[in-house]
Amino acid sequence: MRFRPLKYAFPIILTAIFLGIAAIPAAAHKFGTTPLNDVKTAAANANRCSGLTASELASMVLAPTWPEVAPGTNLTPSPMALSRFDRDADLYSPWSNTPRAFFHPGIGAWQIDTAALSLAAFQKINTKTAAEFVAGYMAGRYCNVSGSDVARRRNAFSPWNACGSNQATCENLYQEHYCAGPDNVCQITADSSVGRLGGMKQRTCYYGSLPPSERVNFTCWFTSPSLAEGHTGSWQQSPFDGNSSLSPLAFAFYNFWDGNERRHWLQADTGYSRGEVFVRRPSGGNPRTTGVLNWTDADVLCDASFNKGTC
Repeated sequence: MRFRPLKYAFPIILTAIFLGIAAIPAAAHKFGTTPLNDVKTAAANANRCSGLTASELASMVLAPTWPEVAPGTNLTPSPMALSRFDRDADLYSPWSNTPRAFFHPGIGAWQIDTAALSLAAFQKINTKTAAEFVAGYMAGRYCNVSGSDVARRRNAFSPWNACGSNQATCENLYQEHYCAGPDNVCQITADSSVGRLGGMKQRTCYYGSLPPSERVNFTCWFTSPSLAEGHTGSWQQSPFDGNSSLSPLAFAFYNFWDGNERRHWLQADTGYSRGEVFVRRPSGGNPRTTGVLNWTDADVLCDASFNKGTC
């Protein structure tokens, strides 16, 4: 699988986990209860042009999620889905004995790719922030071109590889799910077992490597594939260390902003003899570009919520 950079608007790449999926019966489609409300709210609040209703935009926003991360019937897209077809050398930690300290660029139900985008992993997992981004992005691509409604939707869908070469997969899903009405979509079963965070946990962290007088608590986000909600079969495939077809599946990591996006893998979660591994990505930095990701092996982070790490 190769990745297709956007030519318009926002400098991101959208990463397909699973391609070539035919449209499935609309009645079988499931989506998380709160995530579905997040999509509807984001569509209603997006800056839309005349002729694009909130119902239409919500149906557009939903369409790529199933072919991206939840192929098959009766499956709920996982907000925590991690891309497994990224094998660019710069995404791997520089130490061969830490293969699952891996920087997934594509994350979430929409597989929003990091590329040059200033969204961290936790913001791409959270369906509120992810849906707001996608709704605004799709509305912009739809409204900034002329032509038929189908052609304008094609422009909105085109960055998602899983929509197909002519975007027919997502257009079919749109047609199945759109219904006229106030901010409404049809033929989707709300799945209360999948929440807005998709199994990600909010924690309190501090830098335990600092002297006690300099330690400051901050919010961090614990992302563990073992806690993922929704369909996981298309992205939690073995071998987890990666091979010629699949990239590694990252061990549980902590994510936050401190001027850079940071992802930390604690020894307690990896078992690596090297200890803690972490990586910094500057805001807007493309992790596939050599030298953008700054990898370090040093014990620095404490999960104060569980007294884990360098505390």
